[in-house]
Amino acid sequence: MPAWTRRDLFRQALAGPAVQAVELGHSGAAEPVADLPPADVYRLLGFATMTGEDPLKMWNRLRNAREWLVGPLSPDGWAGQVFVADHADIFSFRFLSLPAGWMKNAPAGKQADYCAENFGKWFRDNWPKWWKAVGPKAYDDSYARLVWQMPDGGPEVTYEWARTGINEVVCRITHSEPADLAVQAYVPWDENSLRGRSWVPGTRDGMRWVLATSAAPEDVTGTGLVRWHGYYRGVKRLYLCGRQGQLYEPLERATSDWLKESRIDQLLESNREKYLRTRPQGKGWLADMPAAINDQLEWSEVYTPARRRPYVAISRMWARENNSVPDSLWDSFSAPCWCARKTRPRRSA
Repeated sequence: MPAWTRRDLFRQALAGPAVQAVELGHSGAAEPVADLPPADVYRLLGFATMTGEDPLKMWNRLRNAREWLVGPLSPDGWAGQVFVADHADIFSFRFLSLPAGWMKNAPAGKQADYCAENFGKWFRDNWPKWWKAVGPKAYDDSYARLVWQMPDGGPEVTYEWARTGINEVVCRITHSEPADLAVQAYVPWDENSLRGRSWVPGTRDGMRWVLATSAAPEDVTGTGLVRWHGYYRGVKRLYLCGRQGQLYEPLERATSDWLKESRIDQLLESNREKYLRTRPQGKGWLADMPAAINDQLEWSEVYTPARRRPYVAISRMWARENNSVPDSLWDSFSAPCWCARKTRPRRSA
């Protein structure tokens, strides 16, 4: 028996007595789909059409995912990733390293709840002032790195990641000294839910998501249907693998395989060396300029759900409040060049 998705169940339900349908199974072989009387269609699917829509019409819109967008596509998600399937199902995560003083008032056994209450404020406060290095970032997302210094005696944080598939990213978080850390699973443009845990009427058999980490969180809050927070104590290095798909079992196998010893390390080091060999370079006093412009452009790409596509914003900070406006054309071009000019390392005469 093939491992049917919910879409397959619907296909079975909608196969009338005069129809012998054949569908491509997950093994890659053609699998027969059982016939069902029309009455069973409504018995099985009627509950899913909460608007009262005819289940037969609903089926006509169901399909497998055709397009994934993956990357730090949320304007407020530098330290994280966004997964967008067919511009409908969205899953995101981001993290924040925690100076010891930030957690001193957290109730015992309620650290995740405390992080959930304060995560947004911590993330917004003076974030641009923490930066030490933005980049490099490869055009194909094979390697990317950020480095920043947490305030209030917190650690220096090095965040590296690589896209390892159309719907998968692996990450490495390194602290200069052991520190607490909070991970948040969320939808940037929806304050109340995490889409993708169940079927979404009107799109396709819905997305599921898995975020695997190399260490178990000490405390968690949230169910996966609403914002989820995990609290990690005394982290020196943490590995993550995020993946979106339509069946949990393959997701769990794929993400757990990445957490085998040294596998993410080997990939990141190999991809980093390969990219730096081909990274754009200038000459003379402009030697660093092409690479700086590249990094500014790459890190300025965000996603707009209102227009259902990624674009290069004037800046990520600007896009937090203006993420549904049309492209700014000249400003989107010139702003990264100006930022690169300001941040280009100075050379001695």
